[in-house]
Amino acid sequence: MGMPHFTGNLAPGSRNRAADFRVHLAGETATGATLLIMREFSRRGLRDRVHKWRASVALAAGLALGTARSAGADRPATPPAIQPGPAVEPAREVEGDDARLAILRDYFRSQRSPLHEFAGIFLSAADSNGLDWRLLPALAMVESGGGRRYIRNNVFGWNSGRARFSSIPDSIVHIAAKLVTLPAYRGKDLHGILRAYNPARRDYAQRVLALIRRIAPDPPSAAPAVAR
Repeated sequence: MGMPHFTGNLAPGSRNRAADFRVHLAGETATGATLLIMREFSRRGLRDRVHKWRASVALAAGLALGTARSAGADRPATPPAIQPGPAVEPAREVEGDDARLAILRDYFRSQRSPLHEFAGIFLSAADSNGLDWRLLPALAMVESGGGRRYIRNNVFGWNSGRARFSSIPDSIVHIAAKLVTLPAYRGKDLHGILRAYNPARRDYAQRVLALIRRIAPDPPSAAPAVAR
């Protein structure tokens, strides 16, 4: 900015005022320059802060991505879907002139047990697995009062009562198969099966055996089974 130049005669005191004016203008000029410099530095500082902020954001994003990738690498792979085991054979019911059928139904009814309607399934499951046909009914009487006290269709107290079955016939077929296939029972006689079924109670086997004899002291031989 150029400085004004005064010429000609000045009234008394005018020189002083002119000098003051020039000083004032110089001060304004200096102040304006200072403001320009300050603004420039302010803009530079703002740009620096923006650059630093962007750098911080990029660094944080990089760290987060690295952490996520690391976590993904440490995470175990999704396990393969569990393949279902072999399907349990559908429940079949013994019927016809099998003498055991009437005996078992009459016994359940005498105990006010709702399991009398599944008597044919008890017999079929026992025959299919080579079990004494009275064993499963006796277990059901001890464990659930003959189907009067149970949950999850588990009338045999299987797995400490925690097992779940889709139906009572399903539980009959399932338990009959387990009593001959699981290592704890495989190859054992009736006494051995009962001792393994509930080893915590010393009198358990005797209780079940007493019920077995009550169902049929001299069990009749099985007649040819008719499945449906």
